[in-house]
Amino acid sequence: MKKVMAIVMAAALGLSVAACGIGNRSFAMSGGNIADLQPEQMMAEIAAIVGVAPDDIFVPVDGLFSLSTSGDFDWHHSQTITMMFERETWRGRHTYTSQLQIWPHEREFFVTQPSRSPRQRRHRMQDFLDALRHIPQEHILGMVDQPADHFMLDLIPSGIAITERDQVFYNKDGVIDEMPGAYILFALAPMYGYDGDYRGTGYDTIFLFYEIG
Repeated sequence: MKKVMAIVMAAALGLSVAACGIGNRSFAMSGGNIADLQPEQMMAEIAAIVGVAPDDIFVPVDGLFSLSTSGDFDWHHSQTITMMFERETWRGRHTYTSQLQIWPHEREFFVTQPSRSPRQRRHRMQDFLDALRHIPQEHILGMVDQPADHFMLDLIPSGIAITERDQVFYNKDGVIDEMPGAYILFALAPMYGYDGDYRGTGYDTIFLFYEIG
């Protein structure tokens, strides 16, 4: 009886580990610039790793991470994007978070093991990746008074910019004239090197409104 129970428990453990994913959790990057992101391909890879459909993977809206790029919008060091999804377990349906780690020097992405998390406000992950990929880089570089050493990019829940100087509306086709109805909003801060540290002025943040849809 004990032997049968041990076999059953081992099988259950195996199923549990398989559900969390124990295979290859990394996949290749297509390039070192945010414009090189391939959202559809990336979502297919991520979905296969975490075991849910691509459209069921999200990013939390409320500031769990920031992204940093070079002044040319290259990934200049490792970054982390927080992801969120729901999954059925034997205890019911639960929300999980995982991280998409960006390793530019290794030219690969890595998906961490998920952990339980409270449900939060969120954007669809593919929309978020599209928003990054289509940031109008030349337009933004033309708005900056002096070349930035880095850019700090924060996802923020909502807001509206006041002047044309500090706002950009855009979609997959480029800059648009009107504020979108549904959007993903970034705060983009140019960063400059001072005595081995990098700081922003606080006055030249640009708000990026990406049109969803």
